[in-house]
Amino acid sequence: MNDAIETLYPQIASALMTCVPAGWTKVTIDMQVKPVVLVVKGYYTDEIDGSSHSLSVSKPLFALLKTLHYRMKTETHDNWDHAVYELSRDGKFELKLEYPND
Repeated sequence: MNDAIETLYPQIASALMTCVPAGWTKVTIDMQVKPVVLVVKGYYTDEIDGSSHSLSVSKPLFALLKTLHYRMKTETHDNWDHAVYELSRDGKFELKLEYPND
């Protein structure tokens, strides 16, 4: 039996921490589901000046995000096509989902 989908969120946060440099306040992962491809972009906010910088998404992080979409689609029939995952330095996260024809 598979673990609950919610168990993926801390795994995503851990994988994300390997991609972001020290000195950040917020990390944002933007995922768009296109026909036969998942497009993932990452950004972080600099702690000192508040500027936004892109970050390289690791293969393990990408795999977790792909798994999240697949499991939400197949297990809960939650077929979103755009998601934004935001993680704050204090450990709080938010997942915003958009659906086709929103």
